[in-house]
Amino acid sequence: MRMLRLAGKNAHFVTYGAMAKEALTFPPSVFIFNNLTAHGFWQTEWYKQKSPEERTRVTGELVKYMATGKVRGWTLLCAFAAWTKS
Repeated sequence: MRMLRLAGKNAHFVTYGAMAKEALTFPPSVFIFNNLTAHGFWQTEWYKQKSPEERTRVTGELVKYMATGKVRGWTLLCAFAAWTKS
């Protein structure tokens, strides 16, 4: 929730890696009044569709955008003890 409020107007959220198997919940009011958009990203499928050269190019662009602050990333940290054995 805090992350949503920090994002600002017209932000885009990308979820990647749903290994936690927990549903993502977003309060509608934050999305509506800040015009936010949420996307899912399935990296395995994307890799199948893109050449190694295209993957390298896109990765380079993302690194550049993150270095200049155009794209920001957040990571959710979980305690190791909270993980279950597979």
